[in-house]
Amino acid sequence: MRTVVNEVAEGTGSLPADWYPDPLDPASIRYWDGAQWTVHTAPLPSPDVNPTPAATLPFAADGGTAVLGDAEAAAPMASAATSPARKRRKGLVAALVGVACLVLLIGVGVVATLMLNGGPRSATATVQSYVDAIAAGDAAKANSLGDPGIPEKYRSLLTDEVLRSADSRIQVRDVKLVGETSTRATVQASFSLSGKSFTHRFMLRKGPNEFLVLNTWRLQDALVFPVEFSPLGPGRLALGSMSIPSATHWMYPGAYTFHAAPSPYFEGGDATLVLTAGSPDSHEIVQPAQSPTGALTDKVLTAVKDRVTACVSVPTNMDDPCPAAARNTDLSALSVAAQPSGLVSLTADRFESEAATIVTQSNTRSGYTPPPKRTSFALSGSISWQSGEPEISFDAQ
Repeated sequence: MRTVVNEVAEGTGSLPADWYPDPLDPASIRYWDGAQWTVHTAPLPSPDVNPTPAATLPFAADGGTAVLGDAEAAAPMASAATSPARKRRKGLVAALVGVACLVLLIGVGVVATLMLNGGPRSATATVQSYVDAIAAGDAAKANSLGDPGIPEKYRSLLTDEVLRSADSRIQVRDVKLVGETSTRATVQASFSLSGKSFTHRFMLRKGPNEFLVLNTWRLQDALVFPVEFSPLGPGRLALGSMSIPSATHWMYPGAYTFHAAPSPYFEGGDATLVLTAGSPDSHEIVQPAQSPTGALTDKVLTAVKDRVTACVSVPTNMDDPCPAAARNTDLSALSVAAQPSGLVSLTADRFESEAATIVTQSNTRSGYTPPPKRTSFALSGSISWQSGEPEISFDAQ
């Protein structure tokens, strides 16, 4: 054994002083003073201590007889004996730091969630985005934020094209929260338009949370109002490049100018509308100031004269528009004495003619021939439109 020790010790005296595995006792460690082994030993530390292998460590040929002071020997022994405790303390500190970081992260998340739910995710912010879209002419965005809740056939004017064709759009003055519960909120917005001011209260319902904690709000009503379009006769109204038929449509607020489509039967026809607020039970009516042309007057008067002629012909003399004097089968004579020279009144859907005169004479009875009888009457009726052309119907006498 001594020979082996001497062989290991040769050329290795430069190793630093420290505790190493005892080459004489595998269950112990022994102190190396940098030049030789000392007499100081200690039990082998737990397996988590990883000392330098004994086969590579030197020791004195005489078994290590150098003597160290008590303090010098005790310090390395204490260091070796307390290594596991230090590791446990380090693990505890690391765990505490991790917990602190997790708590801090949760706190930051809570604060960020509160800020989002009280700011961009709030009911007020939802309404602000909605009315800002209307003010900017972005009907598509407004439609996505607030469903109008009306049938598709009434939505044809809720488009970017129509909203951007407005002479002026709303200016948003203020948006404020009126009240809020865990599931509902009321927000009031105030606007100005063409020198007029108005307000609207929006009702919102809370939707499903996103990412479990972020609020969503849904508008329960939209800032749209019904408008009835009633151009005269066959006409349609135009707004920009869009043609609007006679019907009721819903629109976003704004100031609009409509133009009547050209027609040979009417002239004029611009109409303006400043749409601010209303309710589903009351609506605006857009009817441009149009007047019938001579073409419509001639069309109606011709039909009236044809009807007068039919009243003195058999069997059409029995039709309801003819006067009672003409609706007779016991006549020897039936003729027109005078046709109407014009119309008393004419609108897009009604007319009344000046008087016509017919002559009737009854058959001779018992040698008596009644004298001719003159009857004057006016014709009136309604006008409907088919493919841009008037169709005339007569009232009964």
